[in-house]
Amino acid sequence: MNRAKIVAFLVLAMGLTATLVANSEGEIVRYRANAQPNFEFKIHPTKDPIYPLSLKNRGIANGSTVFAIYVNQFGELEDFLLLEADHLDFAKSVERVIPEWSYSVPLIDGEIASITSKIRVNFTRGRGVVYETIGYQTALPAFQDELLNRETYRVYNLDELDSIPIPKHVEKPSFHDDMLEERDIVNAVFEFYIDSTGNVRIPTLREADDRIDERLLVIAQEALLQWKFEPPLSHRRPVVARAAQPFRFKKSELKSTNN
Repeated sequence: MNRAKIVAFLVLAMGLTATLVANSEGEIVRYRANAQPNFEFKIHPTKDPIYPLSLKNRGIANGSTVFAIYVNQFGELEDFLLLEADHLDFAKSVERVIPEWSYSVPLIDGEIASITSKIRVNFTRGRGVVYETIGYQTALPAFQDELLNRETYRVYNLDELDSIPIPKHVEKPSFHDDMLEERDIVNAVFEFYIDSTGNVRIPTLREADDRIDERLLVIAQEALLQWKFEPPLSHRRPVVARAAQPFRFKKSELKSTNN
C-alpha cells in the first residue's frame, strides 16, 4: 500500500474560531486579505479503502474520487462531502474509512485553526491507493452531461442547474456595531456547497475586506451554516451544487434592527 502522512498546503482556510479562542484577552484579531500564511496539517489514513470488488470483477483497472473535508481546531473531522468520482463504488469505499482516519491539530502561522481542504484518493488495481491533497480553489472539470454515465459523480455549477436554488430559510448575521470600528460597510464572500437536500455544507471564505475584525467572518460563517435551500436540480434530479454568497455588514442596518 502507498500510505503516507499527507501535508495539506491549502489555498483557503478558516482559522477563525480557534484564533479567537487563542486571543480572548481583548486583542482584536484582524483578517489579512493579502497574507500568505504557513499551514501545518497532516492526515493519517489509518485504514485504507478497499478496492471495490464490483469494479475489479468488471476489469476496471483504476479510478479516483475527490472529497472536501472540514477539520476543526481540535483535529476532529466535522464534515466531509463527495465532490467527484469516476465510479460511485470508489466513493463509497472511501466514505467508509474517512471518519476512521486521524487528523492533526491544524496550525496556521503556528496558531491552532479550523481548515477545509480537498483530498483525492487514486485507486490502482493490484497497487493499492495513493492519497493527495489539492487546494480548495481548484475547479472541477465542466463535463457535459452527455459525456457522463450514471456511475460517475460530480458537483454542479449554478448555471448547470434547472434553476437557481431558492433559499427556504435565511439566517441574518447578528453583530455589534463596534465590530465595524470606523468602517460604514464591511464585505466578505463565502463559497459553499448546497447538498441534494438543500443544506449548506463546508462554507469557506473566498475573500473579504482587509484588516477587518475576524469575528465578523465567524458570525457570517455560522449564519450561513443555518441557511436552507430548495434542493438543487439538474434535469429534475437532485444534485450537489457549488455556490457563493456575499455578506455586507452595515452600521445603518444594525441600528434599524435595534430600534
